[in-house]
Amino acid sequence: MARAAGTKGAIRAAGVTRRGALGGAPLVLAGALAACGAPTPPAAEKVPVTISVFTWTNVINMPVWEKAQAQFNERFAKDKLSVALTHQPNDNNAYWTKLVAEYAAGTAWDVIYGNPLETQDVASKGMLKELSPYVKRDKFDINDINPPAQVGYMFDGKIWGLASWSDTRVLSYNKSAFQAAGIPLPPQTLDGAGWTVDDFVNAARKLNDPANNKYAFVPESTTDAALRFPWLFGGYFWNDEKVPTRSAMNTPEYVRGLEWARDLQTAHRVMPVRTHAGQLGGHDKMFPAGMMPIAWAAYKHVTAGWDVVKDFEWAVAPLPRGTRRLHHVSPQAFAAVSLTKHPDEAWTVVKDYATGEANETMATVSSMPAYKKTDVYKVAAVPSERRWMIKLLHDALTAGKPLVPHPNIKLEMNQAMTAAVNDLLDEKLSPQEAAKQGADRVNALFDQAGIRR
Repeated sequence: MARAAGTKGAIRAAGVTRRGALGGAPLVLAGALAACGAPTPPAAEKVPVTISVFTWTNVINMPVWEKAQAQFNERFAKDKLSVALTHQPNDNNAYWTKLVAEYAAGTAWDVIYGNPLETQDVASKGMLKELSPYVKRDKFDINDINPPAQVGYMFDGKIWGLASWSDTRVLSYNKSAFQAAGIPLPPQTLDGAGWTVDDFVNAARKLNDPANNKYAFVPESTTDAALRFPWLFGGYFWNDEKVPTRSAMNTPEYVRGLEWARDLQTAHRVMPVRTHAGQLGGHDKMFPAGMMPIAWAAYKHVTAGWDVVKDFEWAVAPLPRGTRRLHHVSPQAFAAVSLTKHPDEAWTVVKDYATGEANETMATVSSMPAYKKTDVYKVAAVPSERRWMIKLLHDALTAGKPLVPHPNIKLEMNQAMTAAVNDLLDEKLSPQEAAKQGADRVNALFDQAGIRR
């Protein structure tokens, strides 16, 4: 994408000139001179190429992204390849709106960063370059990327992006509070014994104080938690994990999970209304302040986020077991834009940012690397006593399920499910009604898109 220096990106290198394209005759003459003993002219000097990378990452991550950029530019200086970053916050979908507009104008960036839902959408519109030929050429084993993270970037038998990082949610808990209340500590492994949904409720009830507006369990998003709790009982969003064609919300397993979510809020009163955390500064400020004993835990909390906790000892745990333990997989990926003038160089950037040294540098502040060959303990740089926490997250991601496995899923479907669960949490719908409403609306959207069972 042609960019003014010092503004949105870097000026791309010029392509082959007309003079270069007509250089056949001089080459013949050079060959003849060489045959007569004349010195061979030096090879044409490589033209510098700058690949523009467009990202929406949280602005607090940008110093580390810029560090990775500087390191990349130094490593590839001999190849005259460099990267220029453009940051665009994704408030109100501004990142994707801008990308579509720039693409329509013929001035899109070379490489983008995205989650499966929006990346699938722009790939389906022809805006991304298929990466399968490069994967095959370089003999890159796509199975070296965690499959639940990568699956959302592969469809129609083609590869459209390389998953770079993925995240999930386990539980953070106030270990000091558990011990003071005589509550057995949860297991440290995904397959650990005990820690059932009943154990979770019993622990939460002992630590609960709703009369003083202190609830035992406050997730980052009560809505997202309630949407995924059915997974603990055998439910899932879709009828198929690879090519979904119908909603699976209106199943007994999914309804059972919604009932459990409702009971946490209204019967046991250990989880507050969905607006609670926002009123008190947000989840990430509340847990370190000791305002709830059980919270979510992501990779970022284990690596650095909970370092601010000073007044109590904390630990993490897997989600409680219903009929199973199952965590979601939420990845990000890098992809090459189809308009790039430098596809080979764009692929080099995609591969390094998804699986190479740039990825490792940025993983210190983002999410867990999706590339299996990355030393996650080295990248996370956590104290030795916290290594088991990284393994728990790693195992949860390896055994997890993707939220958005295929482009059959549309943004409006997620919005329909969210609306139904919000009505459940706001006590406007029963679990059965919420499940049916969500499924009916999602299936109507499948039908509108011409997607049949």
